[in-house]
Amino acid sequence: MNNNVITFKGLYEAYCGCRRRKRRTQNAQRYEMRLLDNLYETLSALQNRSYSPHRSIRFVAQRPKAREIHAADFSDRVVHHWLVPRLERLFEPIFIHDVYSNRVGKGTHKAVDRLQRFITLRSQVHSVGNDGWFLQLDIANFFNSIDKPILFKLIQQRLRKAVKQQVGRGELLQTGRINSPLQPEEADTLLWLCHVLLKHDASHKAIYRGKPALLQRVPPHKQLGNAGKSKGLPIGNLTSQFFANVYFNPFDQFVKHQLKCRHYLRYVDDFILLADTPEQLVQWRAQIVAFLQDELQLTLKVLAEPSPVKSGADFLGYIVRPHYRLVRRRVVGNLREKLHDFQSKLVRGNVRSGYSVTLQTEVMAELQATLASYRGHFKHANSYRLRQQIAREFPWLNLIKDSQPSPLSMSYKRQQQFFRQRYPATDCHIQRGTEMDVLPPRISRVKKHQQPIQQQANPISRVVVREQGHLKNGLKRRMAYQLFIKPGVELCPNQRKKQR
Repeated sequence: MNNNVITFKGLYEAYCGCRRRKRRTQNAQRYEMRLLDNLYETLSALQNRSYSPHRSIRFVAQRPKAREIHAADFSDRVVHHWLVPRLERLFEPIFIHDVYSNRVGKGTHKAVDRLQRFITLRSQVHSVGNDGWFLQLDIANFFNSIDKPILFKLIQQRLRKAVKQQVGRGELLQTGRINSPLQPEEADTLLWLCHVLLKHDASHKAIYRGKPALLQRVPPHKQLGNAGKSKGLPIGNLTSQFFANVYFNPFDQFVKHQLKCRHYLRYVDDFILLADTPEQLVQWRAQIVAFLQDELQLTLKVLAEPSPVKSGADFLGYIVRPHYRLVRRRVVGNLREKLHDFQSKLVRGNVRSGYSVTLQTEVMAELQATLASYRGHFKHANSYRLRQQIAREFPWLNLIKDSQPSPLSMSYKRQQQFFRQRYPATDCHIQRGTEMDVLPPRISRVKKHQQPIQQQANPISRVVVREQGHLKNGLKRRMAYQLFIKPGVELCPNQRKKQR
């Protein structure tokens, strides 16, 4: 075997990609403590072809529904990050454009944008009462139904074809294909490593982490251990996400080149076809069922019926209509459920006697991450009224959004001024060592022609500022810790009945 195929430099680059946004996790830190030793052990095992994947971590993800996840060991994830880019440069030229899962420059939002463009075009070219139609389908138990021998055969065919390609370097660069023909040694290494990963059973002796009751929420046919011999890919691995696109590529080619469907897109196992008439979609559906069963051993979850494009498509968390899109109801329901959980942790008291909001550091960090995620999802939809409704239901969110620590290099007097400006017309209690300094409300001076400031408009009656570590110059760093809300201010329309 040529040892130049797998090099230490390539493996280290794979490690750098693997640790991105994961460096604070225990597995990444434990691997980094013996970084050189771990990399050389993996490199030696790969070059000697004695590599074997480690035991995976098994747990249950509860959102959006209970699903079994098998997370590979960190050293195995480094190998995945080495393998996938080298396979991508071979398969990307043959993938169709409208596959948006697990590809660079794609993603859910690009898929929704593309679908809305298709729907808009279909609605414009038809007259009133004669809209275009779409058919949305998905695969039943997709990852557990993938046949490994079929997948390995597809990989093997592509590697052999890449080795036989004899194309000039100039033409390769011009067409955007691989920079040089694939060498037989590299193809042999990639094929061997794919065989090792596909032969490995991730469910065998997997370490389960979590409550046993959660595992019972996953149906038996959804568990990888029950998928059957030579069936199923573990959900949660980078290789599984890429192999899913490889496995589904023959179907993509079938839809585009045999069914001649112009408007078609797919995200993992969820795909949509658009046509002029519902009869055309029904005919395509019969051919799709036959192809999936004969060629890929897959079945559809539900034989959905065609729908007019103006009715909107429920796709990837959005309701997509010709000229606007809305956030899916289940996404909004999940956000409300999470905000109620945060409210129970942060908010104390009732509406009549007033309530307080405690800004716990760990809970606040989790809350900010949750809100940032949903804001990113909402901004791609027409969600102004939805955001206003959420703000009315949870008014304490508006009170804590400005709770920021004091800026760097501020003396104690400057920090007093900072919090006094941030919380005017409010009693401000600021910690100074073992004592609490009380600053009375600031009275704003106004000119004769100006309206007087309504003190009741400020719902915060008192704010407590505590010391939170040190600044770079050695001074104490302070942050608002507790906000006391005046009596009578609505906590939440649904919360008043629960408060006593």
